[in-house]
Amino acid sequence: MPPNWRATGAFAACRRRHRSERHDLISQEKPLSRAAIHLIVKEIFKLAADRLRAQGPEFGAQAGLQASASAHWLRHTAGSHMTDQ
Repeated sequence: MPPNWRATGAFAACRRRHRSERHDLISQEKPLSRAAIHLIVKEIFKLAADRLRAQGPEFGAQAGLQASASAHWLRHTAGSHMTDQ
């Protein structure tokens, strides 16, 4: 199974687990704002950093970098990877 299919399956499973939760930033009635997307991306990076920290103190530095990441960082990282290929 291609990696992106596994990721899509994991995303779908996550959505099923959290379906009943209320997401104030996501509305079916209007598109996401730039600020809402920023908050969502920051929350995802924060959750990833928390998971790294939970793996042990040796992951503290990586978790700190992860927690400070942003959509801007993600955009530049993607651009760098595209130019490398």
